[in-house]
Amino acid sequence: MAFEPQVAVFSPDGRIAHEMRADDPKPCPRAALFGPRSDVVLSQGAVRPGPVFVWGLDGEPRPAIEGPVDWLVGGTDEHVVTLGPREAGSPSRVLRRWSFEDGVPRLASTVPLDPGTTYAGPGARYQFREEGRSIFVRRLGPEGPEGPERTLFTQDTPIGWTPLSPDGERVSSFEASGLFHVWAGSGEPLVRRGEGPKRHAYCMPRFDRRGARLAWSSPDGPVTAVWHEADPPDAVLQEVPLGRVQGDFGSVAFHPDGTWLAAPLDYARVAFWPLEWPRARVLKGPTQVVAPFAFSSDARHLLSCSRDGVSIFPLARQDGEGRPVNTGWCYGIAASAGSDDIAVASVNKGAVLVSPDDDSVRVIDPEAYDHDCVLESVAFDPAGRRVAAAVGFAGDCSKPGIQVFDLDSGEAKLLPFGEDVARSGDTGVNSLAFDGEGALYSGQRGGIRRWDVGTGESVAVLGRPEQTAFVTADATGRRLAVLLGKETSGRTPEDPEVFVLDLPSGARWPVRSHGPEVAYAALDPSGDWLVTADTTGLVRIGSAQGGEPHLLPGGPTPKLSPAVSPDGRWIVAGSGSDILLWPMPDVTQPPLHTLPHEVLMAKLDALTNLRVVRDPSSPTGWGEELGPFPGWRDVPSW
Repeated sequence: MAFEPQVAVFSPDGRIAHEMRADDPKPCPRAALFGPRSDVVLSQGAVRPGPVFVWGLDGEPRPAIEGPVDWLVGGTDEHVVTLGPREAGSPSRVLRRWSFEDGVPRLASTVPLDPGTTYAGPGARYQFREEGRSIFVRRLGPEGPEGPERTLFTQDTPIGWTPLSPDGERVSSFEASGLFHVWAGSGEPLVRRGEGPKRHAYCMPRFDRRGARLAWSSPDGPVTAVWHEADPPDAVLQEVPLGRVQGDFGSVAFHPDGTWLAAPLDYARVAFWPLEWPRARVLKGPTQVVAPFAFSSDARHLLSCSRDGVSIFPLARQDGEGRPVNTGWCYGIAASAGSDDIAVASVNKGAVLVSPDDDSVRVIDPEAYDHDCVLESVAFDPAGRRVAAAVGFAGDCSKPGIQVFDLDSGEAKLLPFGEDVARSGDTGVNSLAFDGEGALYSGQRGGIRRWDVGTGESVAVLGRPEQTAFVTADATGRRLAVLLGKETSGRTPEDPEVFVLDLPSGARWPVRSHGPEVAYAALDPSGDWLVTADTTGLVRIGSAQGGEPHLLPGGPTPKLSPAVSPDGRWIVAGSGSDILLWPMPDVTQPPLHTLPHEVLMAKLDALTNLRVVRDPSSPTGWGEELGPFPGWRDVPSW
């Protein structure tokens, strides 16, 4: 850390190990970094071009890099890289690589740059030239630039900061509007384009060591925004609050292993945030309420359902960005482990199949579509060979019932509802699920029914006449999750009860540990874990056998239609028009709120050194106090 008039080196336990001063005409350091093996500290003075000062970790000065150095570019695992000023009579700048032996800098190589070069990456692998509103890139070899120069990017607004990752493989650009881009330094295609809070004038955005994260501070909030390559491409940026900052704040920094982010506050403090918290990633859905959801069988895509139709969200960068698909108003959606397609119940088109790979939409049976028969639920059998879709609102529908489509033969079969099912046009059938033996289950007014697809006969399985029921199955159809409750005018049943049915054994049991406000219940693909969402805004996941679940907070908005990805990595739920994605918690460990009091308090204390204390001058009677800084050796975990 650099501050006037010295450089301070902190140990991992948070103590100031050494304070180092330089014999500099203007002593305020402009930059400080560790050498290749972290055994020396380097700092560039405020006067440039000028020397780069070097100290050992014992605080003793070492021979300086005399330069002259215009810019201390950065470091790699082997070298420190400096950029010299243009020499008299020469249009070119010179890049120098320095190695260190026993703390003494030695010139390893000199690389002349093309005339007009603006800067080079810390890894000295590329040179960059800015001209107008474009940035051009050219590869650097041992003797200088190699190969042709290429256009890295052109933007509509003036180019501001263009930070580079330490290896030079990533470049970012920022516009005044908050739009930012992340580019591959080699000139390959765009890595990410998105919107974020506008960058603070005094903040230099920074990449982490691998170029996988990019962070910058903003006066909007104020916050520090973090982009992470591992997040879904359409995820809203992570924002970490900076608290009540009373002045400016400078550039951010990442720990070398990516576990921490740090930012200076008020010229007097430094805030640290652990980055691997189990936070929810937020995807912005359409303008309407978003739910339900389905993951593709290979877990590469998440598909959402709304009045605006289906939206496809890739979960990895290589699969592109989110996009809408023209299915018409989507009521129900389902996936199958045996198919790459997703089944959709569309108000406007009937039962359709959507391909996440090419965005194609195929009506399963055009002749079966009747605009008076509104399909509201759909199911895909585990083998991916049959799709069932149920009429939820009959109106003038001539054949109210459940349509079952055989995708191999093209045959369609209708399982008609009885005369007592339709009530004012509302059939009361709201959910469907296939089991592993080919039987179909419906969740509806009066409980759960089991249908024999061959004969069209159905029998009651669970529930009472005054109840409504919702049913989902695991990926193999071995188990069902059932939500029962008194029917209300809305989607959420009153006095809800959750049951798990194990079909091969015939066993069934209630699960009461998810609370009294459950509005949705589903199983993960294995059938071993139950995930629920409730009206208070909590999502829970725990053993399907019962026991205390893990809590996934995401704000007070009621959560909708939770589901678990086939690879067990993500849990999704709707929250208004937002889509929340949580990483799967370690369900083999006890939930946080079940820990013994002493263990829980120790874990909470480790999360922050801010303490709530009594403050008679505060309107609430309470205030915050800054406790001892614990350092960053131990990364707190939730």
